[in-house]
Amino acid sequence: MLSSPFGEGGGEAVRARGSRRRRPPVLRQQHEIHLAPLSAVLDAAEHDLTSGETLLEDRHEDAEKVRSRFRPPLILFMGRLRYYKGISYLLEAMRGLDASLLIAGDGPKAKEWNETSRRLGLEGRVFFLGEVSEKEKRVLYQACDVFVLPSSHRSEAFGLVLLEAMASGKPVVSTELATGTSFVNQHEKTGLVVPPRDSTALRESLARLLGNARLRGELGEQGRKRALGEFDVEKMISRIDNIYRELLVPGKCR
Repeated sequence: MLSSPFGEGGGEAVRARGSRRRRPPVLRQQHEIHLAPLSAVLDAAEHDLTSGETLLEDRHEDAEKVRSRFRPPLILFMGRLRYYKGISYLLEAMRGLDASLLIAGDGPKAKEWNETSRRLGLEGRVFFLGEVSEKEKRVLYQACDVFVLPSSHRSEAFGLVLLEAMASGKPVVSTELATGTSFVNQHEKTGLVVPPRDSTALRESLARLLGNARLRGELGEQGRKRALGEFDVEKMISRIDNIYRELLVPGKCR
């Protein structure tokens, strides 16, 4: 069984604080899914949510624990493991990358993609983490070097995880599906956009970012500004309100 990067006993501590029930992060049988659980890093006491400085300091410390457990540089995928997420293409792309891939999430394709990873000889470089808590998500976003959403079909309509990664100051790699994903992630501005179902393009884009710290920093900062500026809650509410007001103007509704 792969040990947790966050120490021992944390899973019980998280459950004791009343977090939602999750499948026990253990290796149940050899033919089933191998999980590297992320439950124990958060065994410290909860902090006052008004203390932003303390939260940032703790998150940084936890992120360093993740980076010490898995061999950097770190590529992160976050999401439900469904057919349209394109993980099979990402796994193929990993064959030519000197990096570790963290896959956070569960779903109907988890077992198949875990087996694909082993078949491709990616053990020790690809880690299936299973379901993670909201707090663990924030730690993972901070710990990674690059975030990737390799979706293969138009069922991926928007990609909220792209916004979350961008808000964390991380450069992102996504696919061009003619949906909302390329509205969120702008090519060469907040990250890189590649054709779907193209492992070579994925590999080249990830390698480009991993090999250029300056570019990662520039795209990550621009992405953070876009996420916090264009997708601010108050701004989005105002835009929706303006649309309704325009529609209610006499003569404009048909």
